[in-house]
Formats: sequence, structure tokens, C-alpha cells
Amino acid sequence: ALIGTNGAGKTTLFNLIAGDLPVSSGRIFLFGTDVTKVPVHKRTRLGLRRTYQTPALFNGLTVRENLYLALLGNESPIQHLSCWRPAAKDAEKQSRIEQTAGTVMLFEKLEAKVGDLSHGERKQLEIGMVLATSPKLLLLDEPAAGLSAREREVMKDLLRNIPSDVTLFIIEHDMDMVIYLAERITVMYDGVVLAEGDPDEIQCNPEVQRVYLGEAVNAAGS
Repeated sequence: ALIGTNGAGKTTLFNLIAGDLPVSSGRIFLFGTDVTKVPVHKRTRLGLRRTYQTPALFNGLTVRENLYLALLGNESPIQHLSCWRPAAKDAEKQSRIEQTAGTVMLFEKLEAKVGDLSHGERKQLEIGMVLATSPKLLLLDEPAAGLSAREREVMKDLLRNIPSDVTLFIIEHDMDMVIYLAERITVMYDGVVLAEGDPDEIQCNPEVQRVYLGEAVNAAGS
């Protein structure tokens, strides 16, 4: 997990890793490959996926159709332009879609229009769309933002049950979720790394308590 106060540079770091922003200094390696100057689409071919704070979905289509488009987008250009194969008869993809929908707890919503989903369900679908494409590294930018207490519990269980061969790297302000999910936490402050460690080490770190956790407590109290 990556935590820090607003403006610490968390999303900027994600944008650099994903290739949405150019790097001004240093290098970025993914799975041993230097991708500092590699475009976004080639980073995705290595297994990198990400979500954003606001889900970007096809509201007029169903959950099933959104997942199907995610699978098509993961194929080579020649394959995903093969429009003569009816989606309903693509048994392999339909099986993958239904498996993924179960993983993100949306199986009962497969035929629902995305525009009719709750905010929490939209976040679940966005995660499903990236999981369907078999990522190796998944960057999640504030998956719990804007969720109700019940939706947060659903999200915690969903993320905890993602297969262990997928590395999750999350930005999150919900410290309960961070402690529940993370094996290692990095704290950023004013664009630099303030501390790194396991959840116990981070919670006991006096600098983190002063700069980050103390601010969170004060904000909650006010």
C-alpha cells in the first residue's frame, strides 16, 4: 500500500509507473525490464493494469458487455477487430466473464446496465475489467473512496480474495483497509518516501504518527 496526505505525490507516482506521465529523472523497472521510455500499451503487455479514482465505464452497456470489451481490448489488434464472431457464441470469453463477475461479486448483475449500478458496484466492475485480462501487477487508486460502510466491507473481501499471483499496489486513505490488506506499506510526504515497513512498523513509527496518522486522527476528531 502507498499512503500519505493529500498532495504527497501518490497518484503522480502511479501515473509515472503506468506511463501516463513522462519521467523527469530516475528509471522505472517492471518485472526486470526497464520501461522508463516504454509507452502505456506496451507496459500493459507486460502485465501492468491500473484503475482510477473515478471509474471509466461504458454506462449504456451491461456488466457482461463491459467485461467482454475488456477481454477484446487485451487481444492483438487483428483479433479484437474480428467482429464476425458473435459475442454470445464466444464460449471461452463468456466463461471467463462469468468467472470474473463471481470474483467481483457481480454475477447477479451481469445483464444489468452499468448506468444503473451503485457507486460501489461500479468500482467492483472496474476491478473486474482489469482482473479479466490476467494482470501481474494491479495499481488501484483509492478503491474505497466514496463507498458506504457496507460497500467497504465488500471491497475488502473482494481484494483479499484476488489470486495471490497478482501483486496489488493500492493508494488508500482508509487505514482499516490498508492494515487489513497490505503486507508492506510505503508512506509518502511532500513527494518523498517518509517510511517503509510492515503494518506494525508503520503504525509504531513516530514520524508517520506525527505527519500522517496524527493528521488523520485530528481530521476525524474535527
